[in-house]
Amino acid sequence: MPNQSDIEALYVKGARVWIPDPDTVWRPCRLAEDLNRSDSDDDHDEYNVVKFNLKKHGTPHLRNPDVLLAENDLTALSFLHEPAVLNSLKERFVHREQVYTYCGIVLVAINPYQACPIYDDTFIELYSTRDNAELDPHIYSIANSAFTNMTRFGKNQSIIVTGESGAGKTVSAKFSMKFFAQVGGSSGPTSGKDNVETKVLASNPIMEAMGNAKTTRNDNSSRFGKYIELDFDTKHRVTGAAMRTYLLEKSRVVRPGPNERNYHIFYQLVAAAQTDPQLASLHLKEVTDFTYLTAGECLEVDNVDDAKEFSETQYALTLLGVGSKEQSLILRVLAAILHIGNIEMTDSGNDSASLDPAEKSLGIVCTLMGVESSQLCQWLIHRRIQTVTDVFDKPLRLEEAISARDSLAKFIYAQLFEMIVYQVNEALKTKTKSSNSIGVLDIYGFETFEVNSFEQFCINYANEKLQQQFCQHVFKLEQEEYQKEKLNWTKIEFYDNQPCIDLIEAKLGVLDLLDEECKMPKGSDDSWAMNLYNRHLKKHKNFDKPRTSNSAFIIKHFADDVTYQVEDFVSKNRDAVNQEQVSILKGSKFDLVAKLFQEKAPPSKKPARPGARSKNLKSTVGRQFSDSLKSLMEKLNATTPHYVRCIKPNDEKAVFTFEPSRSVEQLRACGVLETVRLSAAGFPGRWSYKDFRTRYRVLLRGKEPKMEPRKACEAMLTRLIPDEDKYAFGKTKIFFRAGQVALMEKWRIDRLNHSASIIQKFIKMFIYRRQYLKKRAIALKIQTAARAFLARKQLRVYGLKREQSAIVIQSVWRMYRARKFFLLNIRRVVRIQCLWRVKVARSRYRILRAEARDVNKIKSLNKGLENKIMELKRKSDDKAAKVKKLEALLAKADKSSELSDEKAAEIVAQLGQVSNQRDELVKQSAEKDVRIQELEALLEEANRQTAASQNQLTQSKNSKMELEVESDKLRQRAKTLDDDLLRLRSESEHKVNEYKRQASQGTSDGAAELMSSQLIEKEQELNTLSQRYANLNDELQITRNRQGDQMIEVTAKYDTLQVELTHVKEENARLNAELTALTDAAQESGGADVVMVRKNELLMKDLEAMREAQLTAQQQQAERKSRMRSTEMNTDEIDVTLIKALEAKVMNDQLEIGETKEKLYGQEMGSSEQVSELLSEISRLSNTNERLEKLCRKLNKKLRSAEKKANEFASQAGHSGSPLFPSSPSIRSLDDPDDSISVSENEPPPSYTPPSRSWFGLGGKNQLSAKVEIDRQPKKASDGVLVFQARDLGSVVNAILESGNTIGNTRCGAAFLLFMALRHTDASNDDAMLKELLIAIINGLKRMGKKHNRSLPAISQWTCVAIRFTHLIYQYSGEADSSLMNDAQQNSHCLKNFDINEFRGFFSETSTSLYKNTISLLQEKLKPLVVSAMLDHDSLHGNDAGKSIEDLIRELGTSLDLIASFGADDVVIKQICRQLIYYIVSIALNQLCARRDLCNWTKAMQLRYNVSQIEEYLSRRDMRDKNMLRELSPLVQASQLMQVKKQDEKDADNLLAMCESLTGAQVHKLLQLITPVHEYEERVPSKFLSIIKTKISKNPGVIQRDLNYVAQPEFPYVPSSVKLNEIDVPSEVRKHTQLV
Repeated sequence: MPNQSDIEALYVKGARVWIPDPDTVWRPCRLAEDLNRSDSDDDHDEYNVVKFNLKKHGTPHLRNPDVLLAENDLTALSFLHEPAVLNSLKERFVHREQVYTYCGIVLVAINPYQACPIYDDTFIELYSTRDNAELDPHIYSIANSAFTNMTRFGKNQSIIVTGESGAGKTVSAKFSMKFFAQVGGSSGPTSGKDNVETKVLASNPIMEAMGNAKTTRNDNSSRFGKYIELDFDTKHRVTGAAMRTYLLEKSRVVRPGPNERNYHIFYQLVAAAQTDPQLASLHLKEVTDFTYLTAGECLEVDNVDDAKEFSETQYALTLLGVGSKEQSLILRVLAAILHIGNIEMTDSGNDSASLDPAEKSLGIVCTLMGVESSQLCQWLIHRRIQTVTDVFDKPLRLEEAISARDSLAKFIYAQLFEMIVYQVNEALKTKTKSSNSIGVLDIYGFETFEVNSFEQFCINYANEKLQQQFCQHVFKLEQEEYQKEKLNWTKIEFYDNQPCIDLIEAKLGVLDLLDEECKMPKGSDDSWAMNLYNRHLKKHKNFDKPRTSNSAFIIKHFADDVTYQVEDFVSKNRDAVNQEQVSILKGSKFDLVAKLFQEKAPPSKKPARPGARSKNLKSTVGRQFSDSLKSLMEKLNATTPHYVRCIKPNDEKAVFTFEPSRSVEQLRACGVLETVRLSAAGFPGRWSYKDFRTRYRVLLRGKEPKMEPRKACEAMLTRLIPDEDKYAFGKTKIFFRAGQVALMEKWRIDRLNHSASIIQKFIKMFIYRRQYLKKRAIALKIQTAARAFLARKQLRVYGLKREQSAIVIQSVWRMYRARKFFLLNIRRVVRIQCLWRVKVARSRYRILRAEARDVNKIKSLNKGLENKIMELKRKSDDKAAKVKKLEALLAKADKSSELSDEKAAEIVAQLGQVSNQRDELVKQSAEKDVRIQELEALLEEANRQTAASQNQLTQSKNSKMELEVESDKLRQRAKTLDDDLLRLRSESEHKVNEYKRQASQGTSDGAAELMSSQLIEKEQELNTLSQRYANLNDELQITRNRQGDQMIEVTAKYDTLQVELTHVKEENARLNAELTALTDAAQESGGADVVMVRKNELLMKDLEAMREAQLTAQQQQAERKSRMRSTEMNTDEIDVTLIKALEAKVMNDQLEIGETKEKLYGQEMGSSEQVSELLSEISRLSNTNERLEKLCRKLNKKLRSAEKKANEFASQAGHSGSPLFPSSPSIRSLDDPDDSISVSENEPPPSYTPPSRSWFGLGGKNQLSAKVEIDRQPKKASDGVLVFQARDLGSVVNAILESGNTIGNTRCGAAFLLFMALRHTDASNDDAMLKELLIAIINGLKRMGKKHNRSLPAISQWTCVAIRFTHLIYQYSGEADSSLMNDAQQNSHCLKNFDINEFRGFFSETSTSLYKNTISLLQEKLKPLVVSAMLDHDSLHGNDAGKSIEDLIRELGTSLDLIASFGADDVVIKQICRQLIYYIVSIALNQLCARRDLCNWTKAMQLRYNVSQIEEYLSRRDMRDKNMLRELSPLVQASQLMQVKKQDEKDADNLLAMCESLTGAQVHKLLQLITPVHEYEERVPSKFLSIIKTKISKNPGVIQRDLNYVAQPEFPYVPSSVKLNEIDVPSEVRKHTQLV
């Protein structure tokens, strides 16, 4: 303890002290004089001077320094006393709106009478993951401490919440259980009604409805005590819970206090009965109709809807498994209690009460309870007395009857309350074995009223027991703290209230004497009071008696002296009820009602002997409460307790209003001041070594030594405080006696003031010296100007001519210098222009020379003509062979027309039947004429193009000749240069020798110099010519090599094409021979008519193929021309013989094509004429057709075999287009119906166009629909359709989804495959299959999302697939807007038959769901890094522990790159980035609004730096826009808030205008948390906080941002350039589909 001298040293003039005040309890003042001047000093505040009597009041309490103002922990105050505690709580509560404050191990909670936004899930997560020392005091901090101790040490924990009515005990207990329920989780079902934590929280509304009521002090006051024990398994998950209740206030059921209500459940039931017809049988009308509800003259609670509360109570009962039948029983019993209060009794006049059996309320009660009306009527006004020999019924007086009625109502309610508690415990009980538990005790605090009865006695008795346990535990923790820090300390004495407890519960104590009085038949309150006086008055220091009353006694509790009135003590302790009434209820016809009143006899109870006198073995209320209290204390002593002391700041329920006189009573009663006293007796001041050194190093003189913090502190304290008893060094902290921190704070302020004076002295010196120097400089300037004026005046008089001469000289010199510089620049410009023009001319010359030598156009043209020549030659040969075959067939047809005249009559009879067929053939012949004309036009165009090609060849030849001439010239020039070179070398050698000779003979210096210069010039000319010669040789060699390579390539291609053409001609000849043989066989068998039709069809197809070939040739020729114009090649060495051969071959092919065309045209006309004759012959031979049908089928099979061989040949030759011989429906219709090849005569599906390309022009337009086995395993869909059977729909979708996202090089490949399958259903025009497919896709995407809901790559992949599929639906919908950005091929893939844009909404919802799941996983990935990177890591000040901002940015970039790798659009990636930025900012801002250690100027600088790093990263990714900056603005503004000026109202307006992205509550909270860590910082003034609070009062907003908020994503349409026909289809998908 500090000695007197140290204390007196602080009592100097101006010292701040506290003096008692009758209104504010304690009043702040300043000393007007030093303490040692007189015994009575003048204390004064700002306005008054008062006299303070030191002898009467003692030395006034000193006030703490401002640095300790509003500390989180009251024990950290330097001066620990009542006024310091009271002032600190007021400062935190009123000015900073801090509800919670630590006082050692006790959490002081002051009721704000306002909903505070500090209890949501964000705060639970914050306090469960961070060190509580970093955060503000909170109920969650106590709960987390209990949970952490349980998990770490495996010991049971308990939280003891006490306080008077209206202090907020129930709310604190509720939030504690909410914390445990969320942090502990559940070992059972994770969601739904069977969740254990859900049931635990559901028990709160039930118990509040049944056990809470409105009182004068609290609108929701708990009228019973409860201890809820949460059980946890080995994995620290909630497995169950159990509830124990203590001392229900049963008297409230029949007699609520003035301006108070009955229990909430009654009002809820009556309110619900007004609107619910199911409650009509309860006969409940208005609240005013019931005596029990109107006795307190208070019927409503402000801002409470009783009907809504009743619905919540019913829902909670359902959650806890209370069935509808049991709920009906509860409501019937509650309604019966209300009706019991309305039973009217009258005085019969003979000292007895009377009751009409037909009384209305009595009948309703009997109906609801299921008993006989006459029986209940009998025992409401009578009671049975049993003697030794007889039993008789005694009428009750009216007062006794009313008391018996009320006792029955209280008994029924108590039984119902116990049953509901039992139901709750049964619902919370589980079979899982628990390993540890945490209990939450919500029990009444110390109470003292004007009239204190039995209930207040029990409550204060319980608080005495809890206070004893609290003091012992606090002393124990203080002892453990000193031992942990290894301090030498002396034992601390603390108040022991064991004598008071013995007075109440010991033998012959208050409770024991009360029980004895209750056993007496005529026991009364007065006789019990006399026994108390005789036993304890003047014999026990804690017992006393009022002077003016013999019906009251006083007990001196630890908190205060309480006077109890003995009235009703005996009756309330007995709690007697008429057993006959109970017996009637036991016989109820309702089983549940009967069970409600059944008593369970103790197992050890023996049956009474027959004839023995019955004894009332029922325990009294006082004894039951004492036993349960002892059990509770045993339970608490077996746990590690944590204390919450709730304070009611005022009786008017005003928001954030603190009445000192009202609060100090509770602080004294709840043990907070005792905690302060225990702390003050030891070492209340505690500083970490680092913080102490930082703050008080200014007290050292000289340079601070460089050493560890502890050694530096030891050296510092040794010099500052010589008395070693004033402090102690622990392992991690320095401990100070009371007052030492204030003393050092005073020294620090003095040192700073002295230093400030010195600084001011030097600053003033600097200012005045600067002013002096400034004045001196001004004086010098004035002097200089004056002297200059005088000098100029003299010059004007004496030196004018001299000045004029100097000016002329200067002007001439300046002209000369400027002209010289100008001429020099002109020469430089002219030279630069010359050099530039030379460079441009040389560049043009090189370009023209290269163009003159370019012959690549001719080579490219020849290369294109080779393919055309070979193709036309083959076609002409094929047509010639077919014409010959047709001529042979026609000849045979003529031969068959010479049949006998006997068949003529039959032919004439059948002529009419085939006339229609003849007309059709004539029509087809006309169409063929038109097609032949078109072919002629095409051939003429081909002739013109061939002529143009010939001209180009001629030009190429001329160019070649010119190039040869140029090449000869170059060779000649090179030879000339060689000769000149040799000549120059010889001349130079000769001249060099001559110069040497002359030099040796002593030639003059001038001649020597001339010869040297000539020699140098010749050598330069020689080098120039050598270099030009070398350049020409290199150019010539490069040209030759390039021509040689190109010539070899052209020759090889020509040979290859020649070989391929030969093979094709041979194969076509062989096939034509086989076809001719088949035709001859058909004619010989009488099938000439069928063969003729077949040949005509083939002819038409060949003509069409030739037309297509001509068009293809034209296109290819045009392409070759364009390529020839753009290509530069050198053709100096092209083989002239090859060019001539190609030219001749082109001319021959053109002649052959012309002849073939004329011949085919003639044959076509001849065929048309012969068709009529053939039709006649067909009519004559119709009788033989049946016989020939089988033969035709066989021939067709052979024909198909031949076609198949041709197609196989085409496949081997590399043909990838249509088959060589496409099938004809007219021929195939004659096939055998059992043929294995299925042919479709319908048009192709409308969703795609059949390919029209054919190999070498032999393909037709009508393509075969059957499966032609050309490519056994196709890899790409030629038209972007996946064909499948309806039964394989599910397999196809599953195969596509299992194939993954990226298919080949196509990202989001699964989306394209799904849409290709969708196109098949559209082509099939099958509405049912379309819907089934869409539903399967949606369900499949959801299934993949569930399957991979914890895998970030997988969920990101399916998010991209879902978004892309949604875009594809619109892209190929055929709408005008979507088609604009497609090419022609993509528009051909649009859906034809269905509009499925309405399904985009479903796929958008699926995409949104997957998107939010992706965001959730990304947030989990970033969450461990945010706090460390954004707040804890301090690279600016050397704190490199933990993750840095670079790590966070790297992780953010990795996440975005991952999303992008799966094909996400840029706009989606930007939305994801913005959402993650919001998440990062929200976590950081929530931490800032909860952690005091982060709210300072230094952290603000680091925070701004970290935000700038994120901004730079966004700039690098081209994402830094106003939206991103808006997301980052809260952190920017929070950092600015900590650095700006905060003094007056103008500053407040500027600050609020600056912090537009922060809510008012966040601004106010950050200002409250700002904590100085350096000398230049200071706390925010309370006045400024009040100004801010006033300005934000209309719209404060929330403090903690919602971390679970995800902005609704938008997926704007982004078309894809990928074509459906280019998608690589995986093998897994091909197993179930066909490609079209």
